Amino acid sequence: MSKRNKLPTWAMWIIFILCGSLLFAAVANVDNIKDKIDEWREDDTEESETNKKDDTDPSDTSGTSEPVKYTLSGVWKFNNSISSFDFPDQDVNFVSNSISFVEMKFENGYLVYVVGDVMSESAAEVDAETTLLSFLDDSFSVVDFGTEPQEVSEEFYEWFTSNAKIRTVYTVSGVWKFGEDVTADPEGVSQYVNFISSDTEYALIYCDYEEKEGCHIVNYTDELGKEGGDYYCNGWEGYEYRTIDFGTEPQEVSEKFYIWFTANAVKQ
Repeated sequence: MSKRNKLPTWAMWIIFILCGSLLFAAVANVDNIKDKIDEWREDDTEESETNKKDDTDPSDTSGTSEPVKYTLSGVWKFNNSISSFDFPDQDVNFVSNSISFVEMKFENGYLVYVVGDVMSESAAEVDAETTLLSFLDDSFSVVDFGTEPQEVSEEFYEWFTSNAKIRTVYTVSGVWKFGEDVTADPEGVSQYVNFISSDTEYALIYCDYEEKEGCHIVNYTDELGKEGGDYYCNGWEGYEYRTIDFGTEPQEVSEKFYIWFTANAVKQ
């Protein structure tokens, strides 16, 4: 039977120290692993919250409630009669009959446009039975709020848009040429507008039936009524009168004239 050799004491101490170091390192490593796992969990939580925020649809306003704004702009024309007299006084800037106003209201049976604190203009009288508007000047039936929208109350907006319609503005500018034949409006048509034809300046053009001549005519007249004449009577007096120049700046004309004119002339 062989005899085992006993390890020296110093070797036993070395082995003991090594085992203790390994055990301590293992315990420390476990703590580090736990710390890392906790960090990973925190990172995952933060990333998840970030993704939730990023996934939110910016167009989804179901959780918000924006107040509705009522605005008016452009040129409007009142109807011949109104639906009711019930609307609050409204501070709003507008132009009517070439006058600037700052408020619109009803007062003692009149539709009133207010110029300032001490001045106002009665625009129309209202018949309480028929609700007809009798404008003191037809130009007051048209109101221009300008190009920039102005905020008004909901009550005024509902009343105004029920009793007025936005007005299309018709303009002419540049050089136009009539056709060889001109069709007449059954009721006649006339328009004050500045233009040049055959090197002469005119301020009025109209087309109507001339009983004496037995034809419908196209007449040009200058501002003073001294220059001009009938240049068309079932045919043009001169080729040069077919061409008219309104200038570069657009000039407003009536819808009736615009429809008749554009049906008989072509812009060059």
